[in-house]
Amino acid sequence: MNKFFVSVAMLTALTSVQVQASEARPYLGVDLTYNKFGIDDDATGYVEDQFNAFKINAGVRLNRYVGVELFYQKSGEEEKSKMTDYEDVKLKTKVKFEAVGVDVKGYLPTSVEKLDVYGTVGLAKYDFSGDEKATNLVTGVSASEDVSEKNTGLRFGLGAEYKLDDHWSADVSGRYVKINSGKEDCFDDLKEFSVGVKYSF
Repeated sequence: MNKFFVSVAMLTALTSVQVQASEARPYLGVDLTYNKFGIDDDATGYVEDQFNAFKINAGVRLNRYVGVELFYQKSGEEEKSKMTDYEDVKLKTKVKFEAVGVDVKGYLPTSVEKLDVYGTVGLAKYDFSGDEKATNLVTGVSASEDVSEKNTGLRFGLGAEYKLDDHWSADVSGRYVKINSGKEDCFDDLKEFSVGVKYSF
């Protein structure tokens, strides 16, 4: 009798796993993002804080309510110039960033048949790179150096997904990222807004 119940329990568990697997749908997507960074007080005005970027994501919606997504993000290079506190010296900075990370997504189906809203929590690595160039406008003498900054960020987001058909979906989202920055780091946090499409297999 005990063997029977064990067999039934095992069969039920296997059936549940099969059902879960049949519900899972992998997908690929691409987003365009607008990124607004919070800048450390010492760097305010010297470093650009707004970036446009593209993001490639690959994920799987495990069932109706839960999904996991990996992403890679890359921005264009942004430039900013400003006079320094030193007389006749201008500082020009160029910065770009890359990010890679993972988000866990919790879906909430709505009364609109093809529309889902979702929340996300995730972790990402942000890699900033660029250069600084200081120029004395009187003498024309300049000096430059490469700059870089690597941080991790805890990500929180909200979004909505609208199914265009059985495979294609449109997606909009907003995220706040708290960047784990040190005393000498420039970027403190991030507000990100994205719009994109994805293809589910």
